[in-house]
Amino acid sequence: MILLIALGPYVLVWSIIVALSLVFIKRALYKAVVIVVFSVGIWLFLFWDTIPARMEFNKLCEKDAGIHIYKTIEIGSGYFDNGVLDYDRLKEENMYAYESRRTSINTKYNISKLHNSLLIDGEVYLEIFVYSYKGGWFFNRFIPKGEDCPNDWARKNYLTMIFKEKNND
Repeated sequence: MILLIALGPYVLVWSIIVALSLVFIKRALYKAVVIVVFSVGIWLFLFWDTIPARMEFNKLCEKDAGIHIYKTIEIGSGYFDNGVLDYDRLKEENMYAYESRRTSINTKYNISKLHNSLLIDGEVYLEIFVYSYKGGWFFNRFIPKGEDCPNDWARKNYLTMIFKEKNND
């Protein structure tokens, strides 16, 4: 519904131009040229920033988005219950710290970066870089949905990637 309201004035202006060109322009070729040029102009006006924004977002995603594990740590079997990591005990004993910050990378294209770090004794063991793209000026205002890369980062259990059960061999 919001999209129809947003596009309404543009469709109205486009319809008027097309109707006027059909009435006042005599040759079919000129009518077609006016309609095509004006249609492309309206499209460029609405979505001019989509292509460069998407290119920048993809470049950032390829460059360093994702999960970066620098170290793992072996801990005693007391932190595991039948092979499953006891998150509550890790938290109670302050075994790790978690830092998170979001920064705007490009305000013109609505691209931001989320940087999460998992620290143990002040040392970084894991970092997650997530880029978000909220669309160009048109999509950001009327269709407020975006895209993240990597898109599955929130569903992963990072603590099990870092804390490993020590073998008692």
